[in-house]
Amino acid sequence: MALSLPTSQRYTSFNTATAFLELCTTQGFVEHTVPTETLASDTPERPPFLAQSDDHALHSTTFFNPNDRSSFVLSRIIDDGYALELSNVSYTAGPSSSATATSSAKGHQQRTRTLPPVRFSFPSRLIPNPAFSILDNGDLQVHALTDEGYLYVLWFSGQTWFNEPALEDEVWSAEFKVEGLEGKVPVGLWAVDERRVVVAAEDGSAFVVQVDDQLRGIDETTLKPSSSSFPFRLPSFSTRNLSTLSSNSSPTQLISLATSPHSSFAIGVTRDRKLKLWSLETGHCLKSIDLPKPTSAQQLALSSTDSPPSTSKVNQSHSLLLLPPTLQPIIKVIRGDDDSLYLVLFSSPGSSFVIYSISLDASGSVNELNQIGERISVGTSTKSLVDFDVVKFTSAGNDSTAWTLWALWEEGGTSEVRFVGVPELNSEETEGDDEVQQQWTIVESASIGSEWNAGYFDDLLQDDESNDGGSEVCLEHIFYPGRYTPATLEYALEVYTISLEELTDPTNRPEEMNYEYDSIRDRVIGLVGCSVVLEESVTTGAPLQALYNKKRKEEWMRFIAIANESRAAAMFPVGLGVDGRGEAVVLMRAAMGVPVVQDPVLLLQRLTNATSTLVARTTFQALPPASLESTYPHLAPRAIRQDIFIILSCITALSNALSPPTSRKLESTILETVRTPLSAHVSAVAIGLYEDFLGPHVDEVLSAFLITNLKELGNAESSLRGIWECLTTDQIVGDPSLGGASGTGSGKASELAKVLLADLATCSIEARFNLVKGLMTLLLFINGEDGAEGLVEGLDSITSGTLATFHTMGSLRWVVRQEQVPRSGKVKPLSEYNLEERLGSMHVAGDDEDDLDADSKVTPFSLLSGLLSLPQFSPSIPHSTSLPHSLPTALSKFLSLTKLIQQKRLVIDSEKDVEFAMMLQEVGLSELCLEFVGFYPQGCGMEYVKGLAWLGTGRGESEEEAGEAFRKAAGALYEDIVRLDEESGISVILPPNIAGSLARYYYRVTELFIERNLDQAVVTFASLALEASAEEGIEETQELWEMLFVAQIDLGMFEDAYVTLMGIPYPAAKIKCMAQLVSAVCENGQTGLLTQWSFVGLQSQLQRLLSQRANGADPLASPNYYKVLYAYYISKGDYRSAGAIMFQQGRRIGKIQAHDLPGQFELATLQCQSYLAAANALSLVAKEHAWVTVGEEDSATGEPDSKRRRIAYCIPDSVVRRSLEAAFKDPDTSHVEVVELADIRREYAAVLSRLELSEFDDYGGVGAGNITVDASVTVKGFSIRGAFESALSTAYALDVDMSDIFEKLTESCVALSRSSTGLPSSVVDWVALSDEAMSWEGTLASKAWRLLERYLERYDDENLKYRLVVLEHTLAVNGRGKLPTWLVSTFLAQDSQLLIRTMLKFDRLADAFTFSLAVIQSSPKPSAPAACILPYSLFDQLLAILPDDTSALSSEALKSRQADLSEALRQRLAVVERADRAIFAKSTWG
Repeated sequence: MALSLPTSQRYTSFNTATAFLELCTTQGFVEHTVPTETLASDTPERPPFLAQSDDHALHSTTFFNPNDRSSFVLSRIIDDGYALELSNVSYTAGPSSSATATSSAKGHQQRTRTLPPVRFSFPSRLIPNPAFSILDNGDLQVHALTDEGYLYVLWFSGQTWFNEPALEDEVWSAEFKVEGLEGKVPVGLWAVDERRVVVAAEDGSAFVVQVDDQLRGIDETTLKPSSSSFPFRLPSFSTRNLSTLSSNSSPTQLISLATSPHSSFAIGVTRDRKLKLWSLETGHCLKSIDLPKPTSAQQLALSSTDSPPSTSKVNQSHSLLLLPPTLQPIIKVIRGDDDSLYLVLFSSPGSSFVIYSISLDASGSVNELNQIGERISVGTSTKSLVDFDVVKFTSAGNDSTAWTLWALWEEGGTSEVRFVGVPELNSEETEGDDEVQQQWTIVESASIGSEWNAGYFDDLLQDDESNDGGSEVCLEHIFYPGRYTPATLEYALEVYTISLEELTDPTNRPEEMNYEYDSIRDRVIGLVGCSVVLEESVTTGAPLQALYNKKRKEEWMRFIAIANESRAAAMFPVGLGVDGRGEAVVLMRAAMGVPVVQDPVLLLQRLTNATSTLVARTTFQALPPASLESTYPHLAPRAIRQDIFIILSCITALSNALSPPTSRKLESTILETVRTPLSAHVSAVAIGLYEDFLGPHVDEVLSAFLITNLKELGNAESSLRGIWECLTTDQIVGDPSLGGASGTGSGKASELAKVLLADLATCSIEARFNLVKGLMTLLLFINGEDGAEGLVEGLDSITSGTLATFHTMGSLRWVVRQEQVPRSGKVKPLSEYNLEERLGSMHVAGDDEDDLDADSKVTPFSLLSGLLSLPQFSPSIPHSTSLPHSLPTALSKFLSLTKLIQQKRLVIDSEKDVEFAMMLQEVGLSELCLEFVGFYPQGCGMEYVKGLAWLGTGRGESEEEAGEAFRKAAGALYEDIVRLDEESGISVILPPNIAGSLARYYYRVTELFIERNLDQAVVTFASLALEASAEEGIEETQELWEMLFVAQIDLGMFEDAYVTLMGIPYPAAKIKCMAQLVSAVCENGQTGLLTQWSFVGLQSQLQRLLSQRANGADPLASPNYYKVLYAYYISKGDYRSAGAIMFQQGRRIGKIQAHDLPGQFELATLQCQSYLAAANALSLVAKEHAWVTVGEEDSATGEPDSKRRRIAYCIPDSVVRRSLEAAFKDPDTSHVEVVELADIRREYAAVLSRLELSEFDDYGGVGAGNITVDASVTVKGFSIRGAFESALSTAYALDVDMSDIFEKLTESCVALSRSSTGLPSSVVDWVALSDEAMSWEGTLASKAWRLLERYLERYDDENLKYRLVVLEHTLAVNGRGKLPTWLVSTFLAQDSQLLIRTMLKFDRLADAFTFSLAVIQSSPKPSAPAACILPYSLFDQLLAILPDDTSALSSEALKSRQADLSEALRQRLAVVERADRAIFAKSTWG
């Protein structure tokens, strides 16, 4: 085949870059329903090839806007013909310098954004070839015809036409019924101009439909099937009648039509191979001729007569000459440079394109057709022509243009694009050989996957030792980026699942079919092969693993076959779009292909393939060097080209000698070898690899063949270096000027362009890897084979460079095979590491210039496409250069920006490699970064990136691995002068301020670990940074000290943290860190450490800190700083301060209780503990110092909500003295309350009693929710509940009157004395449950009186207050009952008058007389005057009682008692008189 451009002698080879539309368009689409007054037709079953996806196009066309050369409209008829999808497609995004005055820059920018497709739903199926035109006002107009015979006119205004949001509210369509199509089947629509179209029906009829200017109606003109009787100046071409009858369509059906805008004629081709000329004004068929043979005469005359179709039976052979009824691209009318018209006609028998010039008469009618050229497409006789066009095309990469014929062919679903120059249409003479210009250039097609068959996978699975049936290999194939779209895999899964349902029992289907999966990958892994089970041998019971693997492989092959079928359907060609601006597009059902200049390595691969002809290789070798200098400069020297083909033939022979497993093993071994620094000379490494892998497969015949061919090399070293330079160049197009670097502008790549570039890059890198692998294999042979010595000069250098290139291409192949995509957002420059810059570089939504893609909502599908979307890597595409050259130029720019391809002589991790690895880390691909770093012999730069990547992964082992990597990276700074290692690449990724300082490096690493809360590593590297700072004399190390200290705190290393604290040389930082240490220790329950550490020089600050924490902290929170401070004071022997702090806590808790908050019981418990601790602490202090002072607001009489004041501790004597003096002088105005130990104990008792009372929840609302009750209420509560002992002790402690308690006790004793049964528990329990009374003998009543006696002994005073209460209450409730002997005895002994008076009060006269007699009789003999005083007044009162005054005694009993009393008094008086005389006499005689 010939490979040359028609406009120049420059040699260029082309291949196809393919983009699936799903990968470069937004996920959603906008849908509009076309307004209609007709009823929608029923939807029949869709064709099989459309069942898989509504998105596959039946027909597709392009419309290139003449006013905006940066974008075009893509039209696709989808959804089984019921929807028309329109998209604004561009290869660039953003401002364009090529927009003309009729298209504003803003409108251009809007249309070049990645906007969602817009789908217009029609009521019935659309007929192919919707017509597009641009109106004078810049609006886009579309004509569409449905199979119901309705013509729709759509018009769109605004900057984005059909993407305008206002479309919902505007009128944008008109519907017209084409009357001529009534009852007919429409088959075609062809545009004439913005108001006229031609429509055709299956029966052979055709009409010119013209829409009026107001879009209110249409005019129809019938195109008549036969010519008129006009005079003819030219003889007939032929009188053959090739018509034949057809049951479905007429032989006269119009299948192709061409016209020129604003012309008065149309030329069409019918099924019976008639070429007809119509007048568009009248509809008359002016002329009709038979289609010419491929080798027709130079002049074609129009026929003067045209007989009507014969209705007789035609010879069977003639029926074979009928053209298919589907629309076909047979004719095109071209308007040349000087407005001359040309007709290009395709003749299928010979695959020829015949070019005619059209001669017009004065009226504008066709006068004559003159054949001026013919292009025969050799080798396409078995192919089907899909589409063709002739345009003035800019394909050479510069400003030169030439008329070019483009043709799209299809065979077996594979598309093939060819183009050839048509210099006959040029208005001026063109330079160059006409024969060369008329040679066809074949564009290499993209693979549809037919080679991915069972044999292909057999080769891949030959060395597969896994027991999963090749699952890993198949998954790697399926999810190779860009190979299968998500829609393709979804369809394959759906078909596969249906087949599983059909082949399996519904009651025993695999569980995997019922699972929910998170991703397509998970679904594929889970479903494919799920029906295969591991069987066991019926004889041995051993698992049949081989059978299992075979069945699993068959399932994978079945799934991949379905996916391949879907992929091939998506890539089926349906149209060709070519524009004079240099754009050619192959339209497929769900994809697009763009011819581009071929990579030199792909060119060599294509020429050495088995399918390449010897003629093609010979032709290439014979090309003059000048024809290759601009495109393929490395292949320009003729001698190098000849040597290269010899080398490539040797590579092919060696590759064929190796089995696929051996080849892959050799590949992996070489890659593994170069990942670490070579331990031997490169030649020794090569010999070792040859002997281990290649040598056993090279026999004598192959060795002789290789050596013989290598000896034929003219200059082996130059040729090998030529191949090496092809492999290591990042310039796809040799001449950079071809990319339009000096053109009229460029724009950043659009989403479509990114997908195309990703496909180009993938193909290029895969091809380069395969070539360098073959070249490496050949060099191993040359190094290791005995007879190959001396064949290549500089072999060691070439081998080393090739080994390095093999390593580079291996890492790049890994890059293009990754599915993960970079995260969106701005990538931070490497120097932005300080806090201010980090905050300044935060990504803000709407920062379009720095977004991953501000214009697009398209998600990248691979690492490569994601890199193309990053601002720093997104290449620009020139507007002034043809697309076949601008895309490769953009790819060259991308490869240059990413530094993916380098010319290395040694396997090292260069600065560019380190930068790329760093980029992977910065865009959030830490796992991929680790894998990428693993490809290289890790120097200091790679080790640093490796450390960052480990941190980014967040794995459990990341801290240890990252720390090890950072320590290794520090080796670049362990120089004599502490400078960065320039060769390691670390200099380009570390911030500039780190250069020359190991301490700053460790500081930066410490920051990295702090960001991820990896404290153990922070301790390590902060310590290293401090050591290095000391060595380098860096004084400002406060942050490092704090980092180290905080990390130790977080790790619970409190002892180490204390050592660090004491070593901090900054006083302010030391105090701050001490506060952190105190908090951490207390919060972790290790407050005992505070008592162990000395805190030399920090004791006062520590006490102040603890006091502040205690005063400011919630006493209920944990840790309790009151307790911490208490423990600290106790450990230091400061018991008074300890008591003060605990008393303060008790008072604060009391204030909290006053607010009646939940948790009163817990509060009271804590308050009790506080007062008890305070009392215990003050008990250890001398009595005169056992007191504390509190502010007035903290006193018991202060308002609950008043402002709290801090308790003073360690009060200076002078302050105490002044406070006490003020308190004594003016107690009412004093602000200080002196609280003694007794006061604290009293408060403790009060709180304790209330706490005990809170256990009873059924008395007056006093319970767990209300501890803060009055003291008297508390005592009463105990008494009511029968807890008399608690009531008495509480009343005694709180100085509450106990009369009521003793009254109740008396009532209980009296009740028990009367009866011990049937009494309430409150009467019985206080005795029955008493620990003290439990051991006594006697009745319950006797125990009760005895227990009452004990209580009185404990709590009654010397005035017998409560004994009197008991006495009186006993008499009140049991007036005639016997009084307890112990009670009477007590009164007789201590206050008999009170006893007698009480008896009189309660009218117990008998007892009064009895007690009076007992008093008189028990009175001692007076030893001195008035030594014994008796209650004579009471005696007189008893003696003065008259019988009528009382009913307690009868008259006789009263008299008797009075007589006894009188006698006793008389006797007592006599005794007293004698005693008085004796005393007097003794004193007188003295």
